[in-house]
Amino acid sequence: MTTTPPPGGPTVAGQVPLSAVLDELAQRRPVFHSEADLQHSFAQLLWELAPEVRSRLEVPRRHNGRVERLDLLCLGSPGRTAIEFKYPTRRWTGTAGTPPEDYALRNHAAMDLARLHFVRDMVRLERFCSQPDENGLAVLLTNDPSLWTPPAAARKRTRDEDFRIHQGRVLTGTLLWAEGAYKPHTCTLRGTYTLDWRPYAQVEGVSGEFRCLAVSVSPAPAKLGDQAAEEAEGTREATALPPPSDKSHVLGSPGSWPDFPEGLDPQSVSFREARCTWHGTACTETPVKVVRSRDGRRWAACAQAVRSLTTGRES
Repeated sequence: MTTTPPPGGPTVAGQVPLSAVLDELAQRRPVFHSEADLQHSFAQLLWELAPEVRSRLEVPRRHNGRVERLDLLCLGSPGRTAIEFKYPTRRWTGTAGTPPEDYALRNHAAMDLARLHFVRDMVRLERFCSQPDENGLAVLLTNDPSLWTPPAAARKRTRDEDFRIHQGRVLTGTLLWAEGAYKPHTCTLRGTYTLDWRPYAQVEGVSGEFRCLAVSVSPAPAKLGDQAAEEAEGTREATALPPPSDKSHVLGSPGSWPDFPEGLDPQSVSFREARCTWHGTACTETPVKVVRSRDGRRWAACAQAVRSLTTGRES
């Protein structure tokens, strides 16, 4: 699948164009002290531009039995956007911004690992964006030209060759680290991405040019046969289907329902996203129980959902 930004470019939470956020951010904060500073400043500005969009930093997501942290989750009525940030820098010291601030950026020497970690962000976003109203954004800001400049044609092949992210590069499929010599770094992308860097800011001094790379990740397409496979294994977890509207189809009582995420398939939406699937994508509350319906499906339920299911059931 070829992934291209929507007309006018990608949006945040279906409401604010990413380009508008970056343009305004560059005027106020051409430089950041750290990646955490970038994350916080982006979220703060987004709230000013669109107060109805809710921002959540360091959101936990479950995958293969462990918790991963999403840098920023933006929640709006038209949709949700998962954002991962990277801020690898070259050494730069100076004053920038309004009001002026003093900065002393350190030198991140291992730019091959910066490329690897950015691609890993893209892979994670492909995994996180599992609902039709979700999109992902991998954002990298840097003042190191080696990241956006195409390599010389005559140079030797490097261990991060497959992970190059320079202007015009196309990333897709399985990417091998050191031609496959180190398998833990292997990454596989579902989509096809053409990389396009944009100017961000120009400040005084050596290494004063900052550019930004933003990759838009679309929701994962539905996989045919997933539901049948889950039924065959007897582990039908909550998917895009709605929960049973009749409470009598819910098995057991609150006292017998296991705490979240006990009993869930690690590959299910309920487990991976650690959110209330009983209420659907509109609910951002933390699930507390796992509820099972008579058709065999399991649902992650928040405290409000548990309260609403305490009457009118058969055990």
